[in-house]
This record gives sequence, structure tokens and C-alpha cells, in this order.
Amino acid sequence: GVAAPSLLSEASTGSTGDKTKRAATELVGSTYLSTVLRSEPRRDCLILFHAPWCTDCDGLMEAFDQLAEAQEDVLVATLDVGSNEVPAPKLLHGVPEVVLVRADAKSLEEAIRYDGSDMRTPALRAWLDAARIKR
Repeated sequence: GVAAPSLLSEASTGSTGDKTKRAATELVGSTYLSTVLRSEPRRDCLILFHAPWCTDCDGLMEAFDQLAEAQEDVLVATLDVGSNEVPAPKLLHGVPEVVLVRADAKSLEEAIRYDGSDMRTPALRAWLDAARIKR
């Protein structure tokens, strides 16, 4: 058999980001693949890759919490790349990075990258709605 890669990972805090008291789900390296690509039932997953030193990420965390509260059928999640490795490093071009992994994706390489410059909640919500329609 093929061994699973060993990734740098914080300890999992549970599915709701207990340590930060945030609405968005906090992903960690060890739970990333199982949550995004292998959970049942599958659902679209909007992910913010962030780092503690990234000042642009701070405002996005609030926007992702707002999206998480409003989107029942989408998993809205964050992942701290300073403390967690990502199994598909080509997915990241820097931080902050926002991607959508659709429920029908077979791999992380199928993620859709947000390329807009407006990182406020209404713009992210409009992009998410449009990206989910284009199947």
C-alpha cells in the first residue's frame, strides 16, 4: 500500500474552531483532506488560507465568520498555513488565499481560486454564488 504523507499539523480543536470562538470551521493539516474531500455527505467547501503574521488576513477572518453564519450548505473554513501543511502546496500562491473546493471535486487541484481584489463579505458571497452555479 501507499503510506499517507506526514504533514505538519496543529491538534484538531473540533469542527467549529473552539479555540478561536469563530463561526468558520478551523481546519488543521491532519484533518484537511478528510474534511474537504472525504466527508459524507460531501458539500462545497470555501477555504481561507491565512497566517498569523498576515495583516490582510485579519479582516478576512471576520468576513469568513459572516459567511459561515449565512451559508448552511457550504462548509466555510480557515487554515493557518503557519502551523499546518497543506497536502496540495501548488494550491497556494501566498496568503491570504481563498479557494472553493466543490463537492464533486476529485482532488484539491480542482479548487477554484478567488482572483478578485475585493475581500469584503458581499463580494466574496457574490463570487461564491457564481462559482457554485458554474458546474
